[in-house]
Amino acid sequence: MSLGISLRQLTKSFAPGKEAPRAVDRVSLDVGPGEMIAFLGPSGSGKTTILRIIAGFERPTEGRVVIGEQDVTDLEANARGIGFIFQNYALFPHMTVYDNVAYGLRVKRVPAGEIPGKVAETLDMVGLKGVEKRFPNQLSGGEQQRVALARVFVLNPRVLLMDEPLANLDASLRTRMLAEIRRLQRHLGTTCIYVTHDQKEALTLADRVAVLNRGRLEQVGTPLELFENPGNLFVADFIGQANILAGTAETVSGDFADVSLFGRRLRVHRGKIETLKTGDAVGLAFRPAAVNLGDPAGAFLVGRVESRLFAGDRMEYEIEAEGKILVRAYGALPGRGIVFSEGDPVGIRFDPGEVMAFPL
Repeated sequence: MSLGISLRQLTKSFAPGKEAPRAVDRVSLDVGPGEMIAFLGPSGSGKTTILRIIAGFERPTEGRVVIGEQDVTDLEANARGIGFIFQNYALFPHMTVYDNVAYGLRVKRVPAGEIPGKVAETLDMVGLKGVEKRFPNQLSGGEQQRVALARVFVLNPRVLLMDEPLANLDASLRTRMLAEIRRLQRHLGTTCIYVTHDQKEALTLADRVAVLNRGRLEQVGTPLELFENPGNLFVADFIGQANILAGTAETVSGDFADVSLFGRRLRVHRGKIETLKTGDAVGLAFRPAAVNLGDPAGAFLVGRVESRLFAGDRMEYEIEAEGKILVRAYGALPGRGIVFSEGDPVGIRFDPGEVMAFPL
């Protein structure tokens, strides 16, 4: 049976004193039994530090960690019953695949007669039947990752922590392993926290995503909730790479505001801005997919193609507009629509209904 995890006002400073910078700053979060949640954020956001505190490798400066009904804040790591998968897999190079997977069972003093069956069953579950006698250096990166998974899953952990486990794999293998990890997690019903800085991994894998920035929890929600209803400019930019333009509120009427932007006026929904008055600075965010590129005549903004990138299923552009700002936009592939070259003048249009407004 899997267990829930509760983080209560978790704080971590690596230097003494009340004014010391906080790697983790008063983070509170509940993870349900059997839930897969991703910690997403840039380097230095505190996501790995929180994971290490849950695992028992670090002690919090303040706050508590509760797993199930037990406060484990002061327990040693080996007393918490948690599975942990590291970025570098941490396989024993001198041991065969069989011995790597069996190691934890032997440490737990599982009867010797039960170990072969448990190892064989787990290796079959992760698709590695028949490689028991190989050593880690005889395996591909994906196979090594599966051994790391098997070594943890054979112990039937009720909580599994994963710290950027796919960072060393190539893109295509990473995609396949994401699907495999999700399949195994659902099959076993294990509560899982997955740390990543890759938004695609988080949105693909998790039931919910916790977005972290500078040690603070910015927003928690389902992938769709975060994408469609970001709580602030940071989340809007980090989830979906929004274009962000600064404007000034000219008039405010109910849920709508007229915002002055580059000498033009745009009527938008006030969105997350609870109190807004004339003269307030407003951040306007819109996705690259919401931008329509075309003839400069009559466009809301006019710019020049700074860069163009073929991304497989689309063209991706960066447009320099108003002499300095860059607007990201997606376009059609050659033969399926207009394709712009670097240096081309281009008109930028977008639906005001696609624009999200936030306080600056």
